[in-house]
Amino acid sequence: MIVKLIGSVVMLLCGVLYAKNAQRAEFLELTQAERLLEIFKYIKNEIEEFDTPLYALLKNCGIDGGVDALLSQIAYENLKKAVSEAQKLGRGYKKEDIRICGRLVSALENEKNRLKERVRETRAISRVKGIGISAAAVILLL
Repeated sequence: MIVKLIGSVVMLLCGVLYAKNAQRAEFLELTQAERLLEIFKYIKNEIEEFDTPLYALLKNCGIDGGVDALLSQIAYENLKKAVSEAQKLGRGYKKEDIRICGRLVSALENEKNRLKERVRETRAISRVKGIGISAAAVILLL
């Protein structure tokens, strides 16, 4: 009987760990989208208000190497597509850079909203799958 109880507890813990790990990838993608959104809002504001050079702005954000270094840090394909236009930054006039930043911010806000919805769905599904299935297995074992 003790072995069944220990096995049941282990099964429930595995279900909880599955639920946590299933959500992790979605949260990381959402976090990266929020960071990119903050960076491009900052860039747009600084160019608009103070006419600060792009390289200096990225250096203030902790990115060495310009726009290419920023794009190389993006790990998710959807975010890469959303900010693919960023390569045009710093090659034109101030108004063009502001327009590009506006489009990037808009695309990233849409992506962020989509990711928030996906995180909610993933959270609900992973809880049901992880905890629900492990609880069902415990019931069958006992």
